[in-house]
Amino acid sequence: MMSSEIMKEDIFVISKSNLHVFAGLFQKPLADWYNEDKVGFGVICDGAPAALVLSTFSDEAVWVDWIYVKEEYREKGVIYRLLNRFFEKIRGIVVENTAYTACMDEKTKHVLLKAGFEFEEEPEYYTISAPLSKLTSVPEHKPDPAIQLLNRLDKNALNKVNKAAYECHTQAVELPIVPKDYMHESLVYMEKDEPKAVLLLKESEGRIDVAYAYLSGENGKPLIKLIAAAKKLLLNSYDEDIEITMTTLTKESEKLASHLFPDADRNPVWTGSLDLSLF
Repeated sequence: MMSSEIMKEDIFVISKSNLHVFAGLFQKPLADWYNEDKVGFGVICDGAPAALVLSTFSDEAVWVDWIYVKEEYREKGVIYRLLNRFFEKIRGIVVENTAYTACMDEKTKHVLLKAGFEFEEEPEYYTISAPLSKLTSVPEHKPDPAIQLLNRLDKNALNKVNKAAYECHTQAVELPIVPKDYMHESLVYMEKDEPKAVLLLKESEGRIDVAYAYLSGENGKPLIKLIAAAKKLLLNSYDEDIEITMTTLTKESEKLASHLFPDADRNPVWTGSLDLSLF
């Protein structure tokens, strides 16, 4: 039941006109997040923003990317009413009629379980985190003409990078890849005008995240060289204690992460799904 402390509760679809209202409930500027394939709902309680759910939408399915409830509105049922309204609105719109999610936080997982999500018994992925200085297995970087800054690529080279990312079976990046969306230290290894490795970095909440690591073929040296070069660039602008994170999506990325972060913390990532026809 709704707490007596909440006199009025209104649920809104996120739009350009009300982005500013819910800005404080997200970890980065909502205006940077918002585009035509994003769907968000927010709750206003007593005239104040209280909760938010953000998702990525396609014809096939929808991914729940972010849920957040302000502390004073937790354990009052706000988030469940918000999620129910959200699921009711998108039911039948996507081909699979399924919502997917991935989370690292046990509290978030608990909320989503109560909302109807079913999770894999074992985590499918892990997020590795360590100080930048702990990349001890990265060899000393030596200049390599094949290494290029992402934001210096010409249109033809950038198109090839996007094609390679599109054809990769494990896509962990929004397409097309836009250089301005990533840190200056993001790099590409171009060999005979073809991308052999890509390293995309993003800064978020005071840490550096390996947003995407692509490798063509089984020879891992190009990607290792990119990471070595990126580390040197990052140390020019950041303290060596800044946290760097990487989420493993495949066996190959697990192998790479264990090589690069030998003593790092491993945080599980649980994946779940929800049948929207239940709403």
